[in-house]
Amino acid sequence: MANVWLGNGVTIALWRTASADTSFLAGLFGSMLLYRAFFHRLRRFPGPFAARLSNFYHFAITARTNMQHHLFIRKLHGQYGDFVRTGPRELSIRRASAINLIYGPSSTCGKATWYDQNSDNPDHVSVENIRDLGKHRTRRKAWDNGLGFRGTFLLKYTIAFPMTDVADGGTAASPRRL
Repeated sequence: MANVWLGNGVTIALWRTASADTSFLAGLFGSMLLYRAFFHRLRRFPGPFAARLSNFYHFAITARTNMQHHLFIRKLHGQYGDFVRTGPRELSIRRASAINLIYGPSSTCGKATWYDQNSDNPDHVSVENIRDLGKHRTRRKAWDNGLGFRGTFLLKYTIAFPMTDVADGGTAASPRRL
């Protein structure tokens, strides 16, 4: 008789645990999907409804289009216009006037997580791939000194003119002699 009671007790405990877990997960994912679909700050941008709910939409489209996701995005822009919601927190923008607003020096837009694919260490990426604005500003100062007006003006006199002298006074090179 004790085994039957233990079996029933374990069964009841498992049933209650499973129903509590299911209720919790249904509430969590249900509220998340409801928020993404109807209350998110990007809700007014047009796009496929499934793209609002999950990034798995990208995976399904990429698999279905034989890794030609960019062609699908082009089709969406043809259907919905210059601004298309392509994910729960993602927009695809196809407007030339937006380039300077998004990528310009006075932009407050942050770079997408896509820029993290180049390196696991954010200190070992090129300047244009740094997502942190403070680090980007610090590393860009060195480039501004070298590529500013004064730096390129000095480059002309230190490299361009001496190379012209070498080219004028040198002999022609032949691949046969190498």
